[in-house]
Parts: sequence; C-alpha cells; structure tokens
Amino acid sequence: MLIEGCPYDFGFLINSYSNASEVCLEEFYRKVPCNKFPEFSDLDDTIMCYKNPKMLETVIAGGHDAKRNEGQIKFAALGILKRTDHPDLWQVYNVMKIIAHPGYQPPSKYHDIALLATGAKIRFNREVIPACLHRGNHLPSVATATGWGAMGHRKPLAEILQVVDINRFSDSDCRQAYPVHRHLKNGYDRITQVCYGDEELISDTCEGDSGGPLQVRSEEGRRNKCLYTIIGVTSYGRACGYVGSSGMYTRVAYYVPWIESITGPLL
Repeated sequence: MLIEGCPYDFGFLINSYSNASEVCLEEFYRKVPCNKFPEFSDLDDTIMCYKNPKMLETVIAGGHDAKRNEGQIKFAALGILKRTDHPDLWQVYNVMKIIAHPGYQPPSKYHDIALLATGAKIRFNREVIPACLHRGNHLPSVATATGWGAMGHRKPLAEILQVVDINRFSDSDCRQAYPVHRHLKNGYDRITQVCYGDEELISDTCEGDSGGPLQVRSEEGRRNKCLYTIIGVTSYGRACGYVGSSGMYTRVAYYVPWIESITGPLL
C-alpha cells in the first residue's frame, strides 16, 4: 500500500516509522487510523491505532511533576531501559505544556495527576507503544509498577528501569497506613486513591518512582488496542524498603473524564 509515495507496510512500521517524515506520518494517521498487521503477532497482536492524534502527544504523570522544587520538566525520554543506552535508542520530546489537575494543591496529596503535552507526535515502535486508561471501579489484586527511583531506603537511583509486581491493600489497611495528617486532611480517599505493596516481601515503589505508571496487561478484549492498561500513577508513600509497606497511587479511572476533556476520546 502506497500513500503519497510512503510505503506503509510492516517493514515501514518496524524499520522506517521512527525516521519517517512528518508528511508521511500525517498521511498515515489520516488514512490508516487503525490498521492491523499480522506480522505483529510476536508483539501480542499489537495494533497501531491513531483514532485521536492527541493520543500521540500526551504523557500521564504525577501532579507533583508539574510543581517541582527542582524546576519544571522540559523533556520526556521514551524507549530506553538503561540510563546509559545509546542515544540512538532514546526518543526525546520537548514538554511544551504541563497540565496539572485543577484540584492538585501541594503539599496536599489529593488529585496527584498531570498531563505532559509533547512538542511532536510520539513515534511508536517495538520499544514505545500506547497504553489504555483504566475505566470502571474494579481494580486488580496484582499490578505492575515501573520506575527509575531509589533501589531501597537511602540507596542510589536505579541504572536500569525497575519492574515490580505488587498487591492491592484493602481500604481498611490503606486508611490505617495513611490516616488524617497535614498532607491528607481527610485521610485516605478510596475514590481517588489506592494502595499497593506487599505484606510479606520488600516490594514497593520508592523515592524517584513517583509519577510513573501502575499498570496491568490489558484484558484480551482490549489487547487489540493496547498491551497494557494504566490503573494508577505513583503518588507517594512512607519509607520504602521495608516488609509490609505500601505506596499510594492515584486512581486513573476517576480522572478519565478530566483527561478526555483535554485530549478528546482516548483508548
């Protein structure tokens, strides 16, 4: 299939997509809004769907990322597993706008979520793929957190992207772990927050992981759109690196209407 001289086939998506001209990409988004390529079977039937161009320019982060003491976020780097990965593997985008949820008022921990708008469309490939947003009230008992934060209490930041499976804590355990205090004037809020960790192992997010995703493999019926679904955004926690500790995560499902009021309908 040729569109204005651009070869849109499997080889294009795997080998040429990252370096394709903006003209070719715009034509691809416009004329091939959702096209399945059987050759992606090794990627669990990933489908390249572009029904909403805003999806290609939006990164979800924590509200605290929008109002940091260290200064404003200027760049987003995608597609890497190690900080020392070759520069050719990095996809670096300018962050043109940071939109924190209007209810986020630091140092309060409520509504800790933000959107980062990039200066160019994000180019998907084997290392960079879109994620769906969780919808509904049901939350899985086990989810996966990823991040570049500290390897433990008072330990250095990770050199390689870390992945950990953590368990959902009950609302009563969350209320006990996160009672009323100056940063949580109403205590744990089960509608907008959720706790994950491990009661028997040292499995937790740590300092520097905040703003990262809490995710699960997408249900089979949605896997034709995305491999993973984001259920939470790492918000904060108590001291990490201890057995039985849990972290607090912003529940994404509650914020989908706000997100889509800015981006339009997403996956």
